Amino acid sequence: MQESLVQVHTVAAVVFVAFHAVSAVTLLRVRGQRDPVTVRKMLRVSRVATVPADLALLTVLVAGTWAGIITGAFTGGHLWLWAAVAVLVVVLVAMLTLVSPNAEKWRRLVDEKADPPSPDELATALSARAPLAGGAVGLVGLVAIVWLMVTQPF
Repeated sequence: MQESLVQVHTVAAVVFVAFHAVSAVTLLRVRGQRDPVTVRKMLRVSRVATVPADLALLTVLVAGTWAGIITGAFTGGHLWLWAAVAVLVVVLVAMLTLVSPNAEKWRRLVDEKADPPSPDELATALSARAPLAGGAVGLVGLVAIVWLMVTQPF
């Protein structure tokens, strides 16, 4: 059972990274666009990719937690597991505070029902640096979590 949970956890993590990468790269690339229609389409791609990414993340959390419980890793002094959980929480907070608000602002700005933004307004909104900071935190967090899971250093 434990081995199956770890396999599900691992496969779900790969699926999460793949779909989240689609969303993240799209959000990074949209920053260089100036056509509201193109921006709207790219933001739609980003949002669509988040659905399987979110489901995969939920699977990662459930399978990982379940595996940690049945093996006693949460209570058996496996501090690397708690460190990975802490890193995940930091990354999630960073994503929710640095990236999501900007993406939502961009979506509202280019909404089909809204008046088209001026070129300057769109350029200013898309030049926000917070998503870059969020992306950096996410990438460092991913590397840290993988390192913790693979090496289990403490």
